[in-house]
Parts: sequence; C-alpha cells; structure tokens
Amino acid sequence: MQVIACEPSGKEIRLFSTGRTWKLFDLGASSRAIYGAPYWMVHRGDFHRVLVEAFNTLAPGRLHLDRRCAGFDEAGDGIWLRLANGERHHGEVVVGADGVHSEIRRQIGGYSKPFFSGVAAWRGLVPMARLPASQQREVGTNWVGPGGHVITYPVRRGELLNFVGIFEGESWSVESWTEHAARGRRAARPLPAGTRRSTPSSKTSMCPTNGRCWGAIRSIALSRGAPA
Repeated sequence: MQVIACEPSGKEIRLFSTGRTWKLFDLGASSRAIYGAPYWMVHRGDFHRVLVEAFNTLAPGRLHLDRRCAGFDEAGDGIWLRLANGERHHGEVVVGADGVHSEIRRQIGGYSKPFFSGVAAWRGLVPMARLPASQQREVGTNWVGPGGHVITYPVRRGELLNFVGIFEGESWSVESWTEHAARGRRAARPLPAGTRRSTPSSKTSMCPTNGRCWGAIRSIALSRGAPA
C-alpha cells in the first residue's frame, strides 16, 4: 500500500468565506499511536488494481470482468449464479455486492428503488505539481459553507490532489458516476449574497465559493485547464 498511498500529516476544517482553520487531529503520528497503523489516503483506481493483482495471484483465471449478474438459483449442492450472457457459475455462497441496482438484493426481497436525495458531488483530480505552492499540502481539508462543502486531500503518493464539491439543491437528469459537463457550466441554484462561482472544465470540478476558498478552488480549476 505504501507504493500507492499518501500518509497525510493532518486534517482540518476551514471556513469558506475567510479561510479560518480548525485543526481536527494529526493523521500521521496520532494514528500510529492510537491504532498502531498509519492513516492512508488512496486513489480508488490504485486500490482496485492492488486488489485485482492480489486476487489473480491467489486464484488465477477466476476473475471475470464485463459480466452482468441476472440472478441466482438455489440447489441442494449450493448456488448457481446466472449472468446476462447466459453463463452459469456454481458455488457454496453468493455475495450480492453488485451495486445500488443489485439483482441479488432484489431477488432475496431487500430491493427498494433508489431516489435522488437532492445532493450532488462534483469530483476531480489535479496533478499536485500544477498547483501553487500554497496548495501543495499533504493535508485533508474540508471547506465548509452554506448548503455544501468542498473536500481536498492528496492521493497516489501525494502526486495528485483529489477534490470533491458536495452541494444541496442540485438537479439530476442522468444517473451516472462519470457524467461530464461542458466547460463553464453553472449550477441552477442561487448562492448566498457575495458568493462567487467558479468556472470548471467538467462537472466533477464545479463548486460555488468565495473568499479564500474561492482562491484555492480557482487555482485547482485553472490547473485543470478551466477558464479564470
């Protein structure tokens, strides 16, 4: 994990309008002292790769990708998993970890149709080297403001900065984890008086901010190639 992870020095909360900072705790020395292990921040794709490599080492040829679960059948000798392409696989146990639209959960009676909560997350990654020196910090930061917050933290050995803008009152027409928006797109909801809005290059980097938070997120947006 140390090859792909970043061990941050701490975590803090900052006020969106002034940059006032409240230090929460140290993630480095404190984590080791309390839990006997470091606190790691990891890119999801990097972590998936580690899991895939480990699985293929332990069970070569047993990982099947690009398959859609269609359900399962119980039998006296175990369970048969049915895939959408017609394949059937036998096992003693089936684990339904197939997402919010789980066929496994639906079949056992635990399915309920998901609904949009009115809160959307706008995500992005920026090479740390492209940010101003003041933003190149291996610290987890949560900028808090009215109706939302922006989280930034380093991943991939500190080479990338991950940022997430989470805001209430967003609209949602396409269910997706990877939907992109045209550069310069803005959210429809109004902002508090005096608040400025960034102009990102994609949906994942959009966030309304002002004051010091605006300056920080503007630097991130520019590093992604968005207009000032």
